[in-house]
Parts: sequence; C-alpha cells; structure tokens
Amino acid sequence: MIEFFVRRPVTTIMFVLVFAVLGIFSYSNILVEKTPKVDFPIVTISVIYPGATPLEVEKLVVKKIEDSVAEISEIKKIKSQSFESLGFVYIEFLMSADVNVKLIEVKDKVEAILNDLP
Repeated sequence: MIEFFVRRPVTTIMFVLVFAVLGIFSYSNILVEKTPKVDFPIVTISVIYPGATPLEVEKLVVKKIEDSVAEISEIKKIKSQSFESLGFVYIEFLMSADVNVKLIEVKDKVEAILNDLP
C-alpha cells in the first residue's frame, strides 16, 4: 500500500487535500457548547426537628424518609446527614431520569409518612 502512494504522488496529494477539506468542513459544522445546560437529577429533603440530637434526627426522621424514598425507581444513590435539630436527605437519580417527575414522587412518598414522623 505504501508503494502505491510513493509511486503516485499526485494521487497521494489529492487524498491528503480531500481529507483536509473534509476535516475543515466537519470542524466548522460541529456544534460545541462551552457551558451546556445540565440538570443534575438530585433532590434534597431538609428536615427540622427542634431540640433533637443528631442521633434522634437520624433514627426518628431521616431513616424513615430514606426507607420511604428508597422504593422509587432510577435511584443512583441516597445520602443523608443529621445535625442538632436538623437533617438532610440527598437523593441522586440516574441521568436519564426526569428530575421533575422524580421530585413529585419524592414529595408523595414523604407526605405518605408525615403522620409517622415526630
């Protein structure tokens, strides 16, 4: 194959020019966004339990919320943090998930257990 291109320099130059023109044309037509809009599918639940210790917040509130929302589909990861009188539950969904639909599902799950929370 190398011999073919060495013996036919005009053909070789034509190939190089065709590929160069196609490359320049392709490069100018590629759409690239420097800062694309990305919606990260994360839902955060904040809980206030006045006067409770971090352990009480975790056991009496955060754990129940985690167990309730764990039934939702397309969950990638659930993390939580408990503090004095305060707790957070972070629910990360798969990138393919519609975060607006998942937000409604999370809201429904939390509302369903409100009577079980202190």
